[in-house]
Amino acid sequence: MNSTKFYYILIIVLSIQYTILGQETSKISKSNIYVEVSSILLFNQASINYEHILNTSDIIKLYGRIGVGKVTTFFFHKENVNSQTDFLLGTTLLTGGKSDHHFEADLGAYLGLYKNGEIYPIIDLGYRYQRHNEGLNFKIKIGTLGLGLGMGYNF
Repeated sequence: MNSTKFYYILIIVLSIQYTILGQETSKISKSNIYVEVSSILLFNQASINYEHILNTSDIIKLYGRIGVGKVTTFFFHKENVNSQTDFLLGTTLLTGGKSDHHFEADLGAYLGLYKNGEIYPIIDLGYRYQRHNEGLNFKIKIGTLGLGLGMGYNF
């Protein structure tokens, strides 16, 4: 299947980019893994995501993001809406400097394997609590996939 090969190649290319562009830092965590759920009324999405830091400054952190998820409807089952496994690719921008409280902006794509492999944009704005060293993180957001919550671990 050509679309499956495309997704695998895209994941490999992004992984190489994270290694090349990742900046070595000694005081901040470099990676996050988290579970995220979002909903627009009856349309629901859940995903497991991995982020790796691409660039950092005193005020801004830029992460690359990759995830695996599923889209479903809440009350009824339709084969053209419920998905098997979907992929998320994008970037996450955190502001807030040395504070544990951050403004978050996500930009990316949701690669749905339903309905002939449609691609949906991800544009989210929200709040994230994340310590600079390792620990739990929490986020709340609103965007193209609806109102969402996430919880994970940064290391």
